[in-house]
Amino acid sequence: MYLTGFELELMRHFSRRVSGHISYSWQTYDADHGEFEKDYSFFLAQTLPEHKAVLGLNVKPWLNGSFHLNSRYTGSRENKAGDVLDGYILVNAGYQHDFYLRGTTCSLKGFAANLLNREYQERYGYPAPGINLGAEARFKF
Repeated sequence: MYLTGFELELMRHFSRRVSGHISYSWQTYDADHGEFEKDYSFFLAQTLPEHKAVLGLNVKPWLNGSFHLNSRYTGSRENKAGDVLDGYILVNAGYQHDFYLRGTTCSLKGFAANLLNREYQERYGYPAPGINLGAEARFKF
């Protein structure tokens, strides 16, 4: 199997508090060569979209805090059985705050994924969740 592609990412600081990024990747594969079973209808390369793009914005309204907003496009793909996974666009947002507590670096993060509540599948037959929320805490000793 041969996997071919490229990725391009551009980042820009608009001010001390505002930055953004955009990225695009293209990839394709040839499953007729290599050691994979040719009749196998579901292997990792088939779940890779040919086109992916991300557009993001980061805003730091105050010291040690930042808001993040991004949108991700994932193109459609088809496996050898003819099953099609439709392309989709997700919108995600989050906030992170870093602070120091008695010599320990701490980071608290909250996020909301799939804000538009899109129905999509990253793997055929396994629907992804709708709007979902999460939180994370990190401590570096």
